[in-house]
Amino acid sequence: MPIWTAVEAWDFGTLSWLLKMAHANDRAAIAKRYGLLPNTLVSWIKTLAFVRNISAHHARLWNAGIINQPLVPKPFEAPQLVHIGSDLERRTRVCGAAAVASYFVVRINPGTSWPSRMKAHWQAFPAMPFGSPIQGDFLAGWDAEAIWARSKGFAARLCRSRLYRHISANRATVPASQP
Repeated sequence: MPIWTAVEAWDFGTLSWLLKMAHANDRAAIAKRYGLLPNTLVSWIKTLAFVRNISAHHARLWNAGIINQPLVPKPFEAPQLVHIGSDLERRTRVCGAAAVASYFVVRINPGTSWPSRMKAHWQAFPAMPFGSPIQGDFLAGWDAEAIWARSKGFAARLCRSRLYRHISANRATVPASQP
């Protein structure tokens, strides 16, 4: 069976394990497409797999801790997500996972309105006891972060990130993938 056919049937957890166990050169090639370092990519996929599993099983996600916390990206990888490293809670709550999801969605589809729609959703969150955006770690000023503040040309800037330029400039130093 060709790999692209098998991938269609995988769940998100299988994808995260494949990335983790892949050859270092293969992980680097995949991560490069997303402007990330390999360890950051694996971490973020594991985070999204965890969130997907919690959501799929109708468990409490809002103010629960994220077990597979996303790594804080280096400033040259995803500068618009470095803010998740400013507070441990930003990585252990839904806010960090939502920011990671937003990064991937924009990276895959630069013309998407998903980040602004997600931002509007969080801003319209109804007031209720023990269920405020702050408990999901959407702290004051979160909506002004670059990952949510999509301006014209944001996707183009994202695709021209410093990591992409860095990897392209140093391509000769990365050995070719072994069969």
